[in-house]
Amino acid sequence: MEQEFITTDGKIFINEEAITHKTLLTVKKDYWFHSFIALLFYSGCCMWSALNGNPGMWVFALGGIVWIWPHLERIFRVLFIKTWKRKIRLAEIKSILPKLELNSLETKVILKLTSAREKHFLFRYAENKAEPFIQSLLKNGFVK
Repeated sequence: MEQEFITTDGKIFINEEAITHKTLLTVKKDYWFHSFIALLFYSGCCMWSALNGNPGMWVFALGGIVWIWPHLERIFRVLFIKTWKRKIRLAEIKSILPKLELNSLETKVILKLTSAREKHFLFRYAENKAEPFIQSLLKNGFVK
């Protein structure tokens, strides 16, 4: 028997073996990665100029590096912490963490996997789908 849960951007299907996340909405594109690349290029050019005889450019290079710093955490999380898989085997799930979001309109459920990666699902608080999702995983004994 397959269970279905609605998230903010799609649907989650749970069967005896796996959780499948199907995205129905396209996520609005943000340009944080593009700005990171542009700032990295800018800082690199400033450093190159400073190394080749313009010592005043070190100030601009340092400013660019300070501006890039917040992007590094986000890139690390995207590449090494979050999982991009759409289908997660139930045996891979180590723990479940529900979190009420700051706006109180959404509930985030974080599935921690045995590979130390995380999968984030966002549920609307008014639809009350997060709690049945968590209960269905717990009652079947998929998560310890």
